[in-house]
Amino acid sequence: MIDQLFVLGRVGMLVVLMLFMIALAKVLARTNAPDDRPRTKATPVPPPKPKQPEIFGVLRLLQGDHNVWIKEPKGEKRMEPGAPITVGRLLSLGRAPGNDIRLEDPFASAFHARMKATPNGIVLEDLGATNGTRVNGVRISGAVQIQPGDIIDIGSTSFAVEE
Repeated sequence: MIDQLFVLGRVGMLVVLMLFMIALAKVLARTNAPDDRPRTKATPVPPPKPKQPEIFGVLRLLQGDHNVWIKEPKGEKRMEPGAPITVGRLLSLGRAPGNDIRLEDPFASAFHARMKATPNGIVLEDLGATNGTRVNGVRISGAVQIQPGDIIDIGSTSFAVEE
């Protein structure tokens, strides 16, 4: 009797296994069936246009006894005297890496100053630098509005405000 139950159990398992295999074959046949719909060429998606930076002014590097670096998307670029620098919404100046304009000037603080665009124009703010920030030869404290024609001195590096 027990032997007959084992044989019946084995036959039952074979039937269940066969039903599973048939169901699996049907699913695989459906997913691998060729697509009868007509093929159309995909319209290429144009690459996104690079966002144009908002320009609120231009600084020009006048002189410097030390290297001046400007941050770019792929690293830093050394600035030559006379080179223009566009001022966007916010621009940080200082000796430390991570500033938008990095000055290799021993008289510049790590985070010396910042410029920011406001509805009334560009504001230059001294960030408590030890040697200070000068505009037209006058040391500033806190934030001041700058105008075209102003000369900004940070350590031994000078910039002219043009726009």
